[in-house]
Amino acid sequence: MNVPPPIQAPRKKPVWPWVVGGCGCALVAVVGFVAAIFFGVLKMTEAPEAVTRQFANHLASGEFPQAYELFSPALKREQSYEAFETMMLANSELLQIVDLTFTSRNRDNNVTSFKGTAELVSGTDIPAEFELVEINGAWLLTRYSLGN
Repeated sequence: MNVPPPIQAPRKKPVWPWVVGGCGCALVAVVGFVAAIFFGVLKMTEAPEAVTRQFANHLASGEFPQAYELFSPALKREQSYEAFETMMLANSELLQIVDLTFTSRNRDNNVTSFKGTAELVSGTDIPAEFELVEINGAWLLTRYSLGN
């Protein structure tokens, strides 16, 4: 007489691979989302950042007329070229800019702002803020602050 083998309960599969896999997938999704936002903001602020760096380069080179041409019409009404040049000459130590580092950037429709520091030839970092507006496809400064 053949005796059937004893019936065994099915073995439960461990849950931990599903938990680890799920957490890993969630982590990858969050990192991807954050990276997409970060690089999206960088891409959206690329053109105004280039104008800001161009402005700083003109200041560092003493090219005040070229720097002034990057002003918006509103800023030109607020600050004449003569007043701008006088202020720049009086604060020439703040114009020896080697690099700009932005710790904050914001884009709201056609207005972009940057906050950060300007590194000077002396190695000193000073606060720097810029705001630009897009007018007819061109980014122009509406506000700037160096060292304040």
